[in-house]
Amino acid sequence: MTQDLATVSNFNLEQYLGPWYEIARLPMKHQPEDSTDISAVYSLKGNGKIRIQNRC
Repeated sequence: MTQDLATVSNFNLEQYLGPWYEIARLPMKHQPEDSTDISAVYSLKGNGKIRIQNRC
């Protein structure tokens, strides 16, 4: 049995785009334990999809 996921009806993509910075973190298996300055930049591609550039 599958259940439909609820979506946000008032999502503002323009507010979401741009740089995001970690202010707290949980250990991730794919990152070194001493990782710092972790960020992600969200931008809009020409085809309307979202590009995510992660930095560690």
